[in-house]
Amino acid sequence: LKEGEKKSVKDIAIIGISAKLPNMETLDDYWDNIQSGVDCIRPIPKTRKSDMDAILSYMDIPEGDIQYYEAAYLDNIDQFDHEFFRLPPKEASLTDVNQRLFMETAWDAMEDAGYGNDKLSGTNTGVYVGFSNNIKDMYMRYITETMQTSALSIVGNLASILSNRISY
Repeated sequence: LKEGEKKSVKDIAIIGISAKLPNMETLDDYWDNIQSGVDCIRPIPKTRKSDMDAILSYMDIPEGDIQYYEAAYLDNIDQFDHEFFRLPPKEASLTDVNQRLFMETAWDAMEDAGYGNDKLSGTNTGVYVGFSNNIKDMYMRYITETMQTSALSIVGNLASILSNRISY
């Protein structure tokens, strides 16, 4: 700050919260896990391993090169309700799992804040999203290598579309 300038303070209120975390169904479970010191690190679940095995085999990665580590794996990542989000089944299946999880979590946070259903519809509400996928374009690579790429697969794998999906 220059001499004589005042520091500007902005208040921020968190009015809704949601999270998708390992070994929990609700935020109360999350706090219970923290208080109890629950370690959520575990071997990869069998269903997740079989899904990954299928993807990696399509990518011609030799089985001997695949090593699974213990990690904090999420449960139920395959239970996206495409009808609720008004996505056709094909588009939902081609949409990056991270985007599907984000849509679910954003909706849960809006409900937690008391803005579920259509309470925000038609209002001057902005949606801003910061999103980074650590495994850059892996799902899109899988789609392009295993099936014909279509407009549906491109939209569902662009991080820039997330705020539009939520605002819709």
